[in-house]
Amino acid sequence: MALEDALLRPWALTNLDTAREYMKLNDAADDTKLILAVNKASGSINRRTRRMLKSMPYTSPVTVNNINGNDASTTISTTDNFDSVRDRMMVTGTGVRPGTFVLQVVDSTTIELNVAPETTPSLATFVFSGLGPSVMDGRGTDTVRLPEYPTTEVLSVSSRASDGSFSAMSTTGYLVGASGILTLPGDVLSQGSENVYVEHVSGLLPGRHDSQLDALEGACLRLVQVMMMDEETPVGRGTGVNVQGFGFSLIDSAMPRDIAAIVDTFKRWV
Repeated sequence: MALEDALLRPWALTNLDTAREYMKLNDAADDTKLILAVNKASGSINRRTRRMLKSMPYTSPVTVNNINGNDASTTISTTDNFDSVRDRMMVTGTGVRPGTFVLQVVDSTTIELNVAPETTPSLATFVFSGLGPSVMDGRGTDTVRLPEYPTTEVLSVSSRASDGSFSAMSTTGYLVGASGILTLPGDVLSQGSENVYVEHVSGLLPGRHDSQLDALEGACLRLVQVMMMDEETPVGRGTGVNVQGFGFSLIDSAMPRDIAAIVDTFKRWV
């Protein structure tokens, strides 16, 4: 089994300690199985709602130089800065383990990863990748609807001309509604097909949307329990799916009603 298959994904709706406690597991013997179940359950819930529910960065890759740390710690630092890095960006670089992502941006020069590097980084260069900018159709107005919500940060907006060139749009004073409608008071988004590119951070953010995340965590834990029970007594479920570059498996049969009752309240509005 590849290492990344035994790491929680950045969009996981619960963590290993909580899942272990919920399943009444007293040791780490079943951690790999439990991690895979959490990833699968979280993916199933995302797919049913047609959303990436947890806050995720929809950004282009960011390169940071002069990264230092050690292979016994998940904390790394830089003499440059992590100003363009966001929580839950995927990380690549020499000595970086597959499946590594940013657990937390501590400050402008320090971040915490979900797993320590395999080798000690010394003046290393890492690349931090989000899910890519959202691409939408301009309507000749100052508004556009982002595909994910709620949006907590808009980093940049660009318009692509017919010749393929890009122009940065003004985001000064931007407004974004609960349903993902972004308004740029100081600019107009040209009418066109897939000509508006927005880098943003959207989804339910810990510390700001805790009640919603608590409900989703409960649904995820219950679905993990169902999946673990199914594994103990196989019933022929399971199919592979890839969404936004992440692979996971889903149960084929209908989601249990008690879980679906929670999850369905989070389905995409449009």
